[in-house]
Amino acid sequence: MSPGSRRSIAVAAMAAGALLAGCAGLTQMQDTISRMDQGVHTVATGETAFLHEVQAADCANQFYSSAFLFSTKQSDHLDLSGSCVPTLLDDEMIRRRQALMDALTLYVDKIQALACSDRNATLDSASQGLAGKLQQLAKVHQLASATQPAQAVEAAVVDITEMALDQKRFEDIRGAAKAMQPRVAQLVEVLKAENTTFAAAIASKVGAIEPQLHLAVLKARQDEGARSLIDVIAAREIVRSVNPLGASPVATTAGAADPHDNPNSVARSLNAALDAVVNANDALANAGTGGLAAAVNDQVARAQRLSSLLSGSAK
Repeated sequence: MSPGSRRSIAVAAMAAGALLAGCAGLTQMQDTISRMDQGVHTVATGETAFLHEVQAADCANQFYSSAFLFSTKQSDHLDLSGSCVPTLLDDEMIRRRQALMDALTLYVDKIQALACSDRNATLDSASQGLAGKLQQLAKVHQLASATQPAQAVEAAVVDITEMALDQKRFEDIRGAAKAMQPRVAQLVEVLKAENTTFAAAIASKVGAIEPQLHLAVLKARQDEGARSLIDVIAAREIVRSVNPLGASPVATTAGAADPHDNPNSVARSLNAALDAVVNANDALANAGTGGLAAAVNDQVARAQRLSSLLSGSAK
């Protein structure tokens, strides 16, 4: 994982932890909702990290594929600057998906605010500003999704941000959760579908470049003998570069990245964490205290697993 992505996870964890101080003298319900809020923020950070790793892997793959074509005399073009035009996810596409996660975190921030105050639960000025920005993006059709009609995604964001800004209609936590459950589920389904698509695309690119690397190291062994060890090591590092969501360290120890992880399994863990967000909100809307606690415990555990998985990938 890139240093920037790891820093983002650490910063988000600290920010989410600060949210726990939002209620003084926490009741059991308030504590549970605070943990739910923290878990959603962790998943949101993991989603963003995943998208950036997909983009980085795409660009690395482009460079090494071009280098292979050059070295085998199939092309005379080789850009050593490393410049890249992403083919899977450009910055604008990431921004649009980040907006969906921002809507979800705004929603749980509002739920926590409601848990801390029976009336007039108001988000801080930064959150209010973000809600207004997301509303505007949705209303001018800047949140289109590749997997669902733009209208459905934009309507979900508008409804959630209006709920986040509201100070009159939504004073009851369970009522708010029940009203927003279809919208929360809708955004999660969009993200899950796209995560699966992006992971499959990266896995396909990795599958295409590995035979090229095998061919290169076989040729190096034939020409250089024992000196080809250096080429083997370099090939290993290239695999780790083009597959940051799956290539484990050469030697794994307890607690290290699972050597069986790959882009598809990482996406499944991410999607399971997103599903747990929907399940926790459904429990908030419909279950008793025990059912809510169990759902939130599962959500937090999956969020922590995701954070560990992404932080440990390709170090």
